Amino acid sequence: ARIGGMRAGEIAAAAEQFTGAIEIAGPAGKIIVLDRQIKEVEAQLAVEQTRVEEARGLAATAEEEAEAAVAELEKVRAHNNRCVEETGKLQAMVTDPQHAADIARLMVLVRKHGELKTTEQSFKSECKKKMGEMQTSLASSELSALTPDEEAQVNEIAETFAKEEAKHTALRAAVAKRSRAVQLLTRKLDDIPTRPELVQYERRFVELYDAVQSKLAETRRYFDSYNVLTDTKKFLLKEISLLNSLQGQVSEAVKTPEGRQSLVSSLKGIQEGVAANLDRVNDKLVAEQAGVAALQTKFGAMQQRQRHYLLLVKQFQEACAREDELRRQLHALDGAGEEGTE
Repeated sequence: ARIGGMRAGEIAAAAEQFTGAIEIAGPAGKIIVLDRQIKEVEAQLAVEQTRVEEARGLAATAEEEAEAAVAELEKVRAHNNRCVEETGKLQAMVTDPQHAADIARLMVLVRKHGELKTTEQSFKSECKKKMGEMQTSLASSELSALTPDEEAQVNEIAETFAKEEAKHTALRAAVAKRSRAVQLLTRKLDDIPTRPELVQYERRFVELYDAVQSKLAETRRYFDSYNVLTDTKKFLLKEISLLNSLQGQVSEAVKTPEGRQSLVSSLKGIQEGVAANLDRVNDKLVAEQAGVAALQTKFGAMQQRQRHYLLLVKQFQEACAREDELRRQLHALDGAGEEGTE
């Protein structure tokens, strides 16, 4: 619209020159001026076309990056929803009074598992030691025949060893089963995110949202630049068409007074069309400014809601801290009361 307004003034000045001093300047001089103007406009058009192509490439790249970021955000959101769901289930199991006894038994089993590991090692060492002694004794007694008492003692030792070995195998299978159960519950407890981890997840999601919004704003700027350059190209093409038309008609129009008058009337009509186009663009500008004002008002309201949300989150965190402190005090009082009763 700005370019159209500038050219409208030049066209009006050219119309005055045609009506007044056309005999002084001559048609050849005007045609040379029009040729020069056409070359300048064509050069500007080439530059604007280059800018349009660059803006189009940047807009396509930005759009692809924005789509990839949105897809990644959707994946992260789905994973977060699954984590939150599993966390809720496990937290419900842990905080449920019905599972308190199971958790206590689990801790006892963990301690018992460690004790059994130690006992198993010591038992293996003792067995190896006794086996070595027995093998040494058997090797030394191979030269002499065993007495009936010694043979009975050897058989008794072999039966005892077989029983202990079977008992050891059964206990080892039981310990392995309990160990698998303990490891399963341990993994479930480890999968429950702590409060710092949840805060970190929230911070990462906020950073990802900010990155997506920044990329979206950049993409919109590229599209706006592309639209502006496209409109500029359209106006330049119209201007070139107008100048070419004038170049073809001016040599014939200046030969007669009627042709001059017709040319002036045609130029005035063109000027009125340009003015009407300028009015439409101004109306569009006013509408866009009204939309910007509405969005700014909405943005202010959203900022107010965000401040209120942050205030509520802070109050909730303070309430959670007070609740934890009260729970610790309550546990301390319960422990003191049990010690006094004993």
